[in-house]
Amino acid sequence: EEGQRKKAEQSALRLWLINQTIFAAFPHYLAASGASVFGTMAGISLHTELEMLVRLGLSPREALAAATNNYAIQFGWNELGQIAPGRRADILVVDEDPTTNIWNARRISDLIVDGNVLDRDALLNLKK
Repeated sequence: EEGQRKKAEQSALRLWLINQTIFAAFPHYLAASGASVFGTMAGISLHTELEMLVRLGLSPREALAAATNNYAIQFGWNELGQIAPGRRADILVVDEDPTTNIWNARRISDLIVDGNVLDRDALLNLKK
C-alpha cells in the first residue's frame, strides 16, 4: 500500500511537471474543444473541465479565460471574448462570483444570446 501511494505521488508529480512545461510554452489554455468524447455532454462537461483546470492549479479567473477570452487571443477574434463596447457576446449571468469559486459558474440565472434574454426555464423544459 505504501509503495502504491509513492508511485501515485510520483505519477502526479510527473503530470504536474508536464503541465508546467506546457503552460510555460503556451500560457493560454483553451477549454471546451467541442470534440465529441464518450461520456461528455454540452454544458455540464465544460463546467467539469473548468473545475479540473482549477484543480490543476489555475485560478478560477484563468479557467474562465480558457473558455472565453483565450479563444479571442489565440485566433485573433477581436470582437469576441470580453464584455466591452464593440464586441459581440453571448452572456451567461450567474448568481455568485465564479472568480472566487469556479463551482459558482454552475449557478446560472440568465442567458443572453445575440442580445436576447432567453427563457431558461422554457429551454430546460423543451418537449420533443
